[in-house]
Amino acid sequence: MKPLNFDNVCHHIQINIAQFYERRLSLIKQVKLGDWVRCQNWYRLRIESREAILTHLEAFLDDALRVEEEKLFEDFLAELAIFVVSETCGGNKSIFTDVDYEFEKNQTHYLLKIKRFEWLKHQKKQIISNIEYAKQNVNAQKPNLTIQPLIGRCYGKTKSRMTNRGVLQLYGQSFWHFISDDPRLYMKIMQPLGHEARKHNGDWNETKVLLTNLLIIEFYHQFCLPNGAIDWEKLIQFNSENLISPA
Repeated sequence: MKPLNFDNVCHHIQINIAQFYERRLSLIKQVKLGDWVRCQNWYRLRIESREAILTHLEAFLDDALRVEEEKLFEDFLAELAIFVVSETCGGNKSIFTDVDYEFEKNQTHYLLKIKRFEWLKHQKKQIISNIEYAKQNVNAQKPNLTIQPLIGRCYGKTKSRMTNRGVLQLYGQSFWHFISDDPRLYMKIMQPLGHEARKHNGDWNETKVLLTNLLIIEFYHQFCLPNGAIDWEKLIQFNSENLISPA
């Protein structure tokens, strides 16, 4: 196992956090006013002020981004972990379904699956089945090595354990330590991550405010009367009308 060069880790974070923000910006640009209008209960919102309704629009924008942002950042962390493994142990991306990376450490060949989200019961069953299939195939190719499936997660306090199906599970500090041989790596990566985020947050916040304002302007153009009052009839028609008008 080679010593980890933390400067390389910082460089990786710098490059990939920029890509994360680019993807984040592309997400916010995909949000459409019509999506928000269609999913609201306008009967309830009828009793609220116009200002409160616009607050709902801002909240919708945040909610629309939250899930996709979490996916993007889980991918960012997973790629960071794979980069660390490649720097310390070598290895390669796997051809097997549900195995992200393969590497060798201390005469053991690891099949690494990085857990990004909580798995439903049927998802977990399928993932474990795919990992076991990969183990059988690699075992046939490398009979002189111990083949060890490994599920790693970049955060969490769950204790390390070997499951009854022979899968090693490592979370949080234990996982980062295992792939780097540095018990402090889980802390160290916070510094460059925060530094790079500060460089991008200004542009991100400015763009988000701009796009929010554009959606508000679009709402006024489509669903407000010339005097600025909300055109409730037009709004409800857009939201709920579904009967075919008689010829």
